[in-house]
Amino acid sequence: MKVQKWALYRLLLKDPTSCAFMLQDCARTRQLNKGKELHAHIITTAKQPSIFVSNHLINMYSKCGGMACALQVFDEMPQRNLVSWTAVISGLSQNGAFQEALRFLEEMRISGWQPSQFALSCAVQACAALGWVQHGKQLHSLILKTGFGSELFVGSNLIDMYSKFGLLVDAQDVFNGMSAKDKVCWTALIDACSKN
Repeated sequence: MKVQKWALYRLLLKDPTSCAFMLQDCARTRQLNKGKELHAHIITTAKQPSIFVSNHLINMYSKCGGMACALQVFDEMPQRNLVSWTAVISGLSQNGAFQEALRFLEEMRISGWQPSQFALSCAVQACAALGWVQHGKQLHSLILKTGFGSELFVGSNLIDMYSKFGLLVDAQDVFNGMSAKDKVCWTALIDACSKN
């Protein structure tokens, strides 16, 4: 029975979608050791994982707190896409490596990639956590240039950032410039008003 189970497991590892599903499960349940084991089997099966599988590896390692492994996967990728960059920036920010997240955002731009709204939101969170007012304002300018200024997720993070900086007028300007507003945006603005 073990031989049949192992054969099925190896067959699943050859399919990128199955690999992604198994890696997502490891990320969801925070099973770093199981994820590392899967990674080892993926490498023996495919040598160089596809961009799709590599992105899921980065996400899994990030969610499980294994940023060193996530960065190694990223560094070893012969090609990267927008998801690769966003996954690393998000992972760094979520794991408290805020300066690194901002450095990777800059590297991403230098490499010719336009950041996604999610990467920009993570960078805004990093600026807020670091208390970098000037950098946060520059990032806000970049967000406006890229057309993400009225996006709910980005706007909520900008409101929160300006609130943490004690800049209520700027937080209100972001709120007023948003084309649509949800509970998160309203809550962010109310929170900003109550703190300032």
